[in-house]
Amino acid sequence: MRALGARHRLGARYPRQRSSRRVARLVLAAFTAWAILLGPGFATHARADRVSTLSRALIHSKNDKERISAAVSLARLNDPRSFSTLVTALRDDHRNVRAIAAVALGQLGVSRALPALREAAKDRDRMVRKRALQAIEAIEKKTRYRVSSRRGEPGFGQSPRSVTRPQVYVVLKSSADKTTGPASQRDRDRRAKQMRRIFGKEMASAPEITTSARMAEQLGIPHYALDASIVRFNRRTMGADIEIECRVRVAISDQRGKILSFLTSGARVRVPKSGFDERRSLPGITRDALHSAVKGIKRDLLQYLIRRSTSS
Repeated sequence: MRALGARHRLGARYPRQRSSRRVARLVLAAFTAWAILLGPGFATHARADRVSTLSRALIHSKNDKERISAAVSLARLNDPRSFSTLVTALRDDHRNVRAIAAVALGQLGVSRALPALREAAKDRDRMVRKRALQAIEAIEKKTRYRVSSRRGEPGFGQSPRSVTRPQVYVVLKSSADKTTGPASQRDRDRRAKQMRRIFGKEMASAPEITTSARMAEQLGIPHYALDASIVRFNRRTMGADIEIECRVRVAISDQRGKILSFLTSGARVRVPKSGFDERRSLPGITRDALHSAVKGIKRDLLQYLIRRSTSS
């Protein structure tokens, strides 16, 4: 009798469980039918509406927190439709919005963002400059890998999307700080070494260039030598800001040591005077100024070397 009573008590719950399962199946069937009727474009339209709403908040909201939140959300969505909004946000009044916009553009990996990011790399705020430079590096890294368009041209690397065949071999022979002024020789040596590291990194990231002597010999491509120097490095007060001006020069020589040309490029970086601390702030500002100057000269250098190698 106890066992029978237990069965009756358990059996009294079965209709409820069956009813709950039946309702769940009906809800799932209704949701599936709804999704089929709406079609695959529903998610796309919902995402587009989300991007549009966030873009309006980012551009038109007068609340800093709302704009920061909108910028973070657009960065997470990583949607190409937010490109124009993010470029505009690089000029926002709040430094966090500008920094997040730079990060988001770097994630999009669109090369047409580079001009705006290069301007942002001159921002008065160090964090914004750093994020902009990182975004530029990320975009250039993404866009430098592509399938060779020439039939029979050898590829390099493990991926089927191989690096384009290098056209010139470049070696950085020397780097020096030739500025005059109150800076000590130790500071000049430090800046020269810093510039050498930046130059090496930039040359290694250019697919048109190889820094491998072995590869250059195998491919039979032209050899060029570079001698880089800092010719100007000034610090001055500009109203409420402190400005660092850096100018870099590169001498280009052929394989026999004959000087072919000189190229120069400069950059200026400003930071608020109120938060400036020479011991803690100056190394980072110096690095940013050198990086911007080297990246500026890199474009002219690539154009010169490729044009000369293809015409010879």
